[in-house]
Amino acid sequence: MVGNMWFTYRKSPLGSAVRDTGSAILDFCLSYEDAISLVRELEVNASAKLKVINIRNEHELYEVLTIDPDIIDILSSCDNTYIVMITWK
Repeated sequence: MVGNMWFTYRKSPLGSAVRDTGSAILDFCLSYEDAISLVRELEVNASAKLKVINIRNEHELYEVLTIDPDIIDILSSCDNTYIVMITWK
């Protein structure tokens, strides 16, 4: 499942529409092993940083909520504990 993408913009001589970074939620996983397996599979072709996030950790959950604040509704209705996230610059 691919979630929403979040982009930040910076001021430049051409205006403020320059994409600086981007992040997306790629999948929800029940176990850490499943999440790591997915990361290893995707690392071969990804030119971005892949990260496994434990949603039980408040600091890591905050990082996910900056991408999509409404994701908390999905997380509260499922048993998944880990999220695979991709970030590129």
